[in-house]
Amino acid sequence: MIESFFHTYYAEKQKKAEKYCIHSREEVQCHQPDRLWNAWQTGSLIFYDSMLVDVTIDERMDEVSSHGYAWGYIGSCILFVGSLILVLMADRIGISAAMAMMLAFGITAIWWVAVTIPLLLNYKQNYYAETKVSVKETVVRLGNIFSELKANKKVLLFLISFFFYIDGVYTIIEMSTAYGKDVGIGDSSMLLALLLTQVVAFPCSILFGKLARRFESEKLILVCIGAYFLIALFALQLDTAWKFWFLATCVGVFQGAIQALSRSYYSIQLNLYKICDTFTEDD
Repeated sequence: MIESFFHTYYAEKQKKAEKYCIHSREEVQCHQPDRLWNAWQTGSLIFYDSMLVDVTIDERMDEVSSHGYAWGYIGSCILFVGSLILVLMADRIGISAAMAMMLAFGITAIWWVAVTIPLLLNYKQNYYAETKVSVKETVVRLGNIFSELKANKKVLLFLISFFFYIDGVYTIIEMSTAYGKDVGIGDSSMLLALLLTQVVAFPCSILFGKLARRFESEKLILVCIGAYFLIALFALQLDTAWKFWFLATCVGVFQGAIQALSRSYYSIQLNLYKICDTFTEDD
């Protein structure tokens, strides 16, 4: 959510971004810092998601995964609100908006370091390659993984479908503020709607984790995909702030659920079919 906050703030300053561009005869190529952010974030999610099989058992994976996303959403609200107050009250504090944004970035970096410390002190990895392997051996292991996937069509089909539906989820997350801006939604409404999404996602993620005790997680994932389809259709006629708020609420209901249940479902399938080294996150 913090990246959406920064994207919203900088939308008004898009013209100033030209100074970061390299002009050539045929095209204008811009350096976009968010690309680097996305690369590092995606890499971190690979390791983060793979931790699930180390911290719980199959019977509790849906619930643990859901709690992980739920508390992540509600925890991020603290940083979001702090950054929002800092930027919006920059004039009263006596600093420029640019300085407020720099401080927000710095606070975000410190936040990530601080919340990583408990993980480093308490997490123990149980599944890993015990010996160092060469590049050739790595390629061979990857080949073996693809062979295992071919033999387990259920896992392979899930990975293919996950590639497509999770990209739709992240498209809505990444493009929500830009789309809202284009249809005339004010910055304050968008930022508060993003905060609402996080708040709603907290209890709903936990709820879907509990529902997974009674219903198959595969069916719950399909419900979430269907909901996102309807959300996308509703967004086509988005033109007022209340519709944006309603859309943010709907996204919050299913956003954490589809991510958490997809992760736990995949982890259970890996344990079931004994397939290793295939944790990746499309973004």
